[in-house]
Amino acid sequence: MFPTLQLKSPHHITPKRVSYRLQNIKLQQFRSYQELDFDFTNQITVITGANGHGKTNLLEAIYTLSLGQSFRTNDYTNLVNWDSDYSRITAKINQAGIDTIESFFSRHPKRKNYKIDGVNQKQSQFIGHLQTVLFHPEDLNMLYLSPLYRRRYLDIILSQTDREYLIALTNYRKVIKHKNALLKQIQKKALEFGPDIKDTDLEIWNFQLVDFASTIIKSRHDFLKRLNTDITGIYQGISDHHEEIAISYKNKATANQPSTDNLNDQLHRLLEEYKSREILSGKSLIGPHRDDIIFTMDHHNINDSASRGEFRTLLLAIKLAEIDYITEKTGRSPLLLLDDVFSELDIHRQNHLLNAVKGSQAIITTTAVNPDHQILNASDSLGVVQIDDLC
Repeated sequence: MFPTLQLKSPHHITPKRVSYRLQNIKLQQFRSYQELDFDFTNQITVITGANGHGKTNLLEAIYTLSLGQSFRTNDYTNLVNWDSDYSRITAKINQAGIDTIESFFSRHPKRKNYKIDGVNQKQSQFIGHLQTVLFHPEDLNMLYLSPLYRRRYLDIILSQTDREYLIALTNYRKVIKHKNALLKQIQKKALEFGPDIKDTDLEIWNFQLVDFASTIIKSRHDFLKRLNTDITGIYQGISDHHEEIAISYKNKATANQPSTDNLNDQLHRLLEEYKSREILSGKSLIGPHRDDIIFTMDHHNINDSASRGEFRTLLLAIKLAEIDYITEKTGRSPLLLLDDVFSELDIHRQNHLLNAVKGSQAIITTTAVNPDHQILNASDSLGVVQIDDLC
C-alpha cells in the first residue's frame, strides 16, 4: 500500500500570469495518490523527490488525459489505487471551447470512461485535446526493440494531430480483430478441405481493411517524409558532427515505389497473393499493423553501427522534431512531459532539450535540482515542487 502523497506549494521564480495549456489537475485514487489538487502556475514546473514517491505517476496521469491510456501499462485497472475500485483524473485546460477533461477507470466492474466538459466521449473523440510530447528513459526502446514500438510512436503522434488518422486506426483495429477471428475459422476448414477454400466474408473484411489501411499508410508516409526533411539538421546541431540521418517506411504495399500512388490496388493485390498464407497461419499478414520504420546513419542501419551516445542523440532529435511537427499541425506548442531524462543526457544534450522547452509548458521530474543547474535559467517562469511522503 502506498501512503497519501501531496505536493507542497511551488517555490516561484518570477511568477507570471500566463494562460498555460494545463492549468489544474485533480487526482482521485490514481496509483499512489489518494487525493491531489494542484494548480500549474508556471511555464516550467520541476517536480523533485526520491524515486518511488510518485513523480512518474503524476506525469502518467497527465499523459493519460492526452491519449486516454498509460505509457507504462496496457491494463488500465493498474491505474487504480490498491485501496480503491476506481480512479479519476480531472484537468482544467486552456483549449478553445473546452474547460475540463476527465478520465475514469474502474476495477470492479471493469470499465473506463472519458468526459469533455462533463459530456461522455468515446476514447477516439477524447484523444487530441491536450497534445503532449513525452521524454522518458524507456523511449530508447523505440529504436532498439521490435517494430511494435516504432508503430506505436507513429500512432501516438498522428492520433494527436490527425483526426482522420485516428478514426481510420480505430476502425482498422476492429477490422483486423474480426478478420483474424474469421481466418481462424477458415483455417479449421482449410485443414480438412485444403487452403483454396473460398469465403466471401473474408473478401468483405479485406475491402474494409484496404480503405482504412490506405489512410493509415498515407499519413505515416507523409509524416516520415516531413520528418526526413528536418532530422539530419537537428541531429547535426546536437552532435556537432556531419552524419546523414534517413528514415524510411517499411511497407509491403509501397516497397518498390517512392509514393503512395495506386496504394489501394497494391493492397488488394497483396491480400489476394497472401490469402492462402493468411489462412494457413490464421492471422492477417498484410497491412500497416506489420509495418516498420528503418533508421539509417550514413546509409547504415543504426542497429548495426550506432553507439549508445548516437542512439540518445537520435532519440533527442526525433523528439525535438516531434515538438515542431505538433506545433506546426495544431498551431500550439504541445505540453512537454520530461521524466527523469537529465540522468540520461550529458550537459550538451541537456542544453538542446532546454532550448526546446522555452516557449512551451513543461513538467519535469528529477530527484534533485542543483541551484547552479542551467535549468533554472531555462525560463523566467519556473516553479520547483517537492513531493513529500505524508505518512
